[in-house]
Amino acid sequence: MAALRLSRSRAVSRDPRPVQTMGAIMTVAERVLLLLAEATETDDVRYEPDLPLFELNLLDSLATVGLLLAMQRELGLQISPADLEREQWSTPRKLVADVERRLDGSRT
Repeated sequence: MAALRLSRSRAVSRDPRPVQTMGAIMTVAERVLLLLAEATETDDVRYEPDLPLFELNLLDSLATVGLLLAMQRELGLQISPADLEREQWSTPRKLVADVERRLDGSRT
């Protein structure tokens, strides 16, 4: 089952860019999924890329703000809650894609 879960989490992102985190190198997608798991208090978000985050009440307004702050701290990405479109963060797959898009935009 662990191999299946690993392949699912890799399917979330095509972005291989590494992020240095506490001595370990992780891709942006892996780091975002880890932060999402911390915010939602479940590892399911790391292995189920199409999990409906808001429909299952895994993300609410407080958890979303916490996740935004964590991404600012860990990735240097500042996203205002006013700039967040709920549909773009409705699943782990969409959330990772949005964060990667924003990071690409901030590097150009």
